[in-house]
Amino acid sequence: MCMRAAWFSVAVAVVAVACSTAEASSPTHGHPLASQFLITPAPRSTPLTEPSFVPGPNFTGGRVVAIDGTQLRLTTFDQGGHAVDVHLDVRSVRSVWRETEVRPSAIEVGDDLMVSGVSGPDAFQAWTVWANIGRAGGIVRAIDGETIVLEALPPKSVTFTAVLSSYITREGPWRLSDIHPGMTVGMVVYWRRGLDGTAVSACAAAIAPPPSASPTSAPTASPTIAPTIRPTATPASPPSWSALRAQLAGTLLEPAAPGYDTARVLYNVRFDAIRPQAIAVCSSVADVQACVRFARASALPLALRSGGHSYAGWSTGAGLVIDVSQMSAISVGSGSVTVGAGARLIDVYDAVARAGAGIAAGSCPTVGITGLTLGGGVGVLTRAWGLTSDQLTNVDIVTADGELRHCDANSEPDLFWALRGGGGGNFGVVTALRFATHPVGDLAIGFLTFPWSRAAAVLSGWQAWIGAAPDALWSTLHLEGGPTPFVSVDAVHVGSAAEIKTQLDGLVAAVGPPDYRESGNRTYRDVMLLEAGCLGRSVAACHLKGTTPTGELAREIFVAKSIVAPRALSVDAIGALVDGIATSSATGVSAAILIDALGGAAARIAPDATAFPHRSARAIIQIYTGGLATNGGASIEWLRETFAKARPLIGMGAYVNYIDADLADWADAYYGANLTRLRAVKKRYDPDRVFEFPQAIPS
Repeated sequence: MCMRAAWFSVAVAVVAVACSTAEASSPTHGHPLASQFLITPAPRSTPLTEPSFVPGPNFTGGRVVAIDGTQLRLTTFDQGGHAVDVHLDVRSVRSVWRETEVRPSAIEVGDDLMVSGVSGPDAFQAWTVWANIGRAGGIVRAIDGETIVLEALPPKSVTFTAVLSSYITREGPWRLSDIHPGMTVGMVVYWRRGLDGTAVSACAAAIAPPPSASPTSAPTASPTIAPTIRPTATPASPPSWSALRAQLAGTLLEPAAPGYDTARVLYNVRFDAIRPQAIAVCSSVADVQACVRFARASALPLALRSGGHSYAGWSTGAGLVIDVSQMSAISVGSGSVTVGAGARLIDVYDAVARAGAGIAAGSCPTVGITGLTLGGGVGVLTRAWGLTSDQLTNVDIVTADGELRHCDANSEPDLFWALRGGGGGNFGVVTALRFATHPVGDLAIGFLTFPWSRAAAVLSGWQAWIGAAPDALWSTLHLEGGPTPFVSVDAVHVGSAAEIKTQLDGLVAAVGPPDYRESGNRTYRDVMLLEAGCLGRSVAACHLKGTTPTGELAREIFVAKSIVAPRALSVDAIGALVDGIATSSATGVSAAILIDALGGAAARIAPDATAFPHRSARAIIQIYTGGLATNGGASIEWLRETFAKARPLIGMGAYVNYIDADLADWADAYYGANLTRLRAVKKRYDPDRVFEFPQAIPS
């Protein structure tokens, strides 16, 4: 997670607005599973305990080849790897991805179903994994305890998480240590843990032999593609990477190429095991167009990358990664700045500041400007100047047909609307953006810390204070965990040092004296460096190690969830957040809760004027844990429990830039009433869903 440094003379650790994360399901206890058993989900009234088991036949799922009412015929494999037909009377169907019941009539021939339990002598409860996914499993991309991350095989690229309660192969049961990144795993019985404590479990059966590498080694070549669940299907021809390479001015990296391992990793270390078939480091619009057309023709899954900060790791995948990080030119004009899609935020800040201008954006220095903007863009000047996407005036984007489109309020207006808050990766590959800038001089900044014993009172007083503050003032409050938890308040004011002092006096009068207080003036550039945790470093050093010759910043490993607060927090909501940090400190979980104020200029725009729906919200709350390297299971469990307690008390909205792979109602949470229009834009510009990932906007 990007870190802010304290300013002036005192070094105080302050957690910043998170840059990126994603998470896998929390592990459950493993169980041996004989071939004649299936795992069945516990009833919804059952607390999270051991998964239950019932006798069942020798299969775990398959492809629908015939339908007659509720009678289905599936083609699958038995334990010996032989193709078999299975007849089912399906009484209940549930979509894993939407977490909702669907009618059996929604199932179509060609769908892949996972059979998750027996509901009677002749009837099974079948759960769909993803319609027409083309496989019932995938390649293991990451392992965390008993949790594996699978990348579904072409023609659709879907990353999903399974907890290995048990695992069988053609040869019989295996140990967990026998499964490792690069293996092809299929026939997964899978369901999620609900917020009400229902069981999470899965069974995975390996249907391809492991590579010869040791279980902890990552493969050095592209993983072997497993046979399809439909035995009669003809495997797709391997993509001709040499043909794509010949079309590119940039670089195409395959797994054996020098630089591949550096290029493939994201900001978050959690996704280091994922190994794309190829990474196209594009240097021009023509390169991007060639990649989109090649992927479409080859039925290759695509992942789009600007800064590589996707919370869920969806800036990478099993197929082709289109990396625009080298398309990073920045040109500052009169009242505007034009940036290449790969520009990092710290470089944009530096360029506009040198011209005496500024934009409102985030605090993570290494985040790509494109992903930040497409999701809305919340930051330290949101109340004064609006969201990052509110300053966006033009976008160049390559859509699914391989065409370059120039979007603004008059040209492709629906697409331009969707690109301001609809989230990255949904509509195409952005190649350039233009923003309106603001003339700016010095900014006023302030920082305070308070003792943990007054945490609830400080949070209550802070939200009333910022709710009544002028638009020129922005603030964030952090509940900081650790052995000695504390509360911190960070404020930025478009004004003078005297003005912010007066504002902070009002906060102190409401909540009591702080343990530490400091305020003053700095240049816009210095404030952005400070908020990025880079004050005292050169801009050149404020990049990730390995991405530039002089980059000094380290990658990180963490997980986070978000809640949009539509109104002031209640006493119970405040208690849930404070109790969450107290629990983390008592149990040794590294954690923080970050509350960023909204309102001001961002609230003066109608919620349907852009795709960002949370215009009237009071704040965006981020619940964060960074203790995954030492106690990942406990950290994730803390995160989920804290989120589950706080969300019903605060609100059901979420921020798409903090995309949450674990969120069941993600589409409504991210987009609210704007979802219907976003679906129509997705269907118009990407009817074949070339740009696909587990939380891509449904069409």
